[in-house]
Amino acid sequence: MNNEFDAYLSIFDKNASRYIDVLQVALLRIGRCSILPELYEVFGQEKLLKFLDIFSGTTVEVPSRALLEHAVRDTYIYVSIRKVEYNGGARSEVIKTLARRYGISDDRVRSIYLEMKNYLDGLNIKVTPIEEKAGVSVNEGP
Repeated sequence: MNNEFDAYLSIFDKNASRYIDVLQVALLRIGRCSILPELYEVFGQEKLLKFLDIFSGTTVEVPSRALLEHAVRDTYIYVSIRKVEYNGGARSEVIKTLARRYGISDDRVRSIYLEMKNYLDGLNIKVTPIEEKAGVSVNEGP
């Protein structure tokens, strides 16, 4: 890490009665159109500098938490149905269970499964369910 970012360099903020890291002040100065000050608060100095080393000059789009939760749900639906198929079971019961769990229709569960299958096939990823780890059940789900 460069000397200009050393942790012992700080400025006293009289309004907050606390010391502020020099890097934090610099981020506030350039941060008018940026979320760097917030990233500093979340990651801390060392991880933020590593983030900047890797992604500097790149536009980063941050998905909403709801989008991420839906992606996890969709993946779980795919894996749950795939596991039943792999073990030679009937899909209809697991589809009904998943539909109730997520408050969606059976048709929507089937649609999600096909969307995930097509997506993974497009990436040439073949999913073979593995045995569950001790204490973790695929049936519990997110």
